[in-house]
Amino acid sequence: MTALPDRTTVVSELFRAGVVGAALLALGESMAMAAGTAAGFLALRALGDAIQRVVGDYADHVLLGGAILVGVALLARSGIGVSWVVGGALVGGWLLVDGVQQLRYGRTRDQSVAPLVADGNGPIRGFLRALLGRLLAPITLSRTADVSR
Repeated sequence: MTALPDRTTVVSELFRAGVVGAALLALGESMAMAAGTAAGFLALRALGDAIQRVVGDYADHVLLGGAILVGVALLARSGIGVSWVVGGALVGGWLLVDGVQQLRYGRTRDQSVAPLVADGNGPIRGFLRALLGRLLAPITLSRTADVSR
């Protein structure tokens, strides 16, 4: 693993930040707001990638979950609706707990929770099982992980 990402990764991240900025412009935000948000998005992605390279897979979940919880706390103080606070707290809390658990048990993104079956005879089977398994992973990981290492 190298210290710097390759050219394709850099171009891809710049493109994603550009899409964020363009989406905000299309929604009627100012050029300064769109550019600032795109730059913040790019910085968050770069920080997440750097932390993931140093700490391990799913460290970006810890970063993003913590950032969402801080943002939700700030928005809650400003008087935003309860449904936004609850929804943001659930998403941020899940990302934070999931990241900590995945790091704790040494899981990587290469290890799947449940197999998806695409045999060409119809829709992909196992999607709901995989989705439910992934959502419950922070809770069930202690029972399913190999802790003998």
